[in-house]
Amino acid sequence: MSKSKKVPGKGNIMDEDVLIEKAEAYLKEMYDEDTVSMNVTENTVNEEGNGILSVECVVSVDGEESAWFKDFHFENEEIVEMSYEER
Repeated sequence: MSKSKKVPGKGNIMDEDVLIEKAEAYLKEMYDEDTVSMNVTENTVNEEGNGILSVECVVSVDGEESAWFKDFHFENEEIVEMSYEER
């Protein structure tokens, strides 16, 4: 089980650094996207690893950068789906 921490008003959530690492690896593996920047806008992933990590990010593919809003849907600490919208 990954680390979790107590967040006021939200209970225990998974460590954001762990979630960001998973999101960056997912983008690289699934879309060959290199992460230029990633800022968390909301994190509802609980200590069991279920919930949504919402980010604003800039990614690069073959040197071309683009900006996105992305929601990573987690189940049991793994990303099972991603939704996105270009900024």
